[in-house]
Amino acid sequence: MTIHLYRMQRVAIMALMLAVLALGCGSAQSQPELRPRYLEWIPRPWEMRYFIHVAPAHVWRQAQALARKFTSERDQDPATRSQFWWEQYFEPAYVVNIPHWNLASQPELSRYPKDLAVVVIQFDNDGWVITPHSFGRSLRGRINNSSTMAVMLSAGDDINAPYAYLDWWYLGHREDTPDGVSPALCNPEALASYAGPKDENYVYGNYYQADKSWLTTPPFNCREWSWQMQEPERPYIDVTSYGRPNSRYKKNYPHGTYIQEFVGWSRFDRHKPVIGKHADKWYCLHECPQGEPPGEIADIKAWAAANGWPVPKPPTRMPVFTDNPRRRGYYPE
Repeated sequence: MTIHLYRMQRVAIMALMLAVLALGCGSAQSQPELRPRYLEWIPRPWEMRYFIHVAPAHVWRQAQALARKFTSERDQDPATRSQFWWEQYFEPAYVVNIPHWNLASQPELSRYPKDLAVVVIQFDNDGWVITPHSFGRSLRGRINNSSTMAVMLSAGDDINAPYAYLDWWYLGHREDTPDGVSPALCNPEALASYAGPKDENYVYGNYYQADKSWLTTPPFNCREWSWQMQEPERPYIDVTSYGRPNSRYKKNYPHGTYIQEFVGWSRFDRHKPVIGKHADKWYCLHECPQGEPPGEIADIKAWAAANGWPVPKPPTRMPVFTDNPRRRGYYPE
């Protein structure tokens, strides 16, 4: 199963669990005065300027096909009757071309990502989506009142209005949550409350092994994004999944630096380029400086110098911001 389809499956399961719990407290039809918590919106200022999702282009096309299939089947289940998957209605803002390897001589590289689809949903200050889409109704960003605080798209405020899950809003649930990583927009694999602290897929736990879970759960995740986005002195967001130089899986990942699937977001007062190193080349994926279009960065040192920035350096370990303080890394200046 590809990374994105695996992730969509876990998001769907998590959403269904919330819906079933709400139905267990009484249906909306039989008790109209009860609004399920997963459709209660937290009354707080909207702070997300954009949501970004990057995945291999062929994986994105598969995700759209799966979303269309889900839409055709959702009316059969009362727990998901009003739910839709947002992937069906948005197209990539652009596709970044990634050079393909010579698979004839290195067939083991066939699983590596090819071109990257960069999907961006932009919001105004009230949370209204201003990015063109094909849903047919205005959409608004919301955060729900469930214990996991889902970030959602809603087509209205009544309980029958269609809605979709983007991801989950993480504010830090542990005393040892690293400074500067919250709020963060996290997938289920980055939430101990869902994955479980002993789950090997929980990326920030003691049982996660980056080498083993490289394809299904990349070591770059929501805390790494959020810290870089919110750190005032950091000029860019480096989304590279860096492998260990001494990894026993190095023969399968010879370059050790790849742009894996990820999601991210930005505040209204933050404008930073989103960059990453894939194999031997650097790429700018979003909000490139000086109006440059997304694509390959020919010379990262010259690019950084032209903007008065330091050359990006890999963190001392990945994932960087683990729950266990003794296992954390940091991004060098």
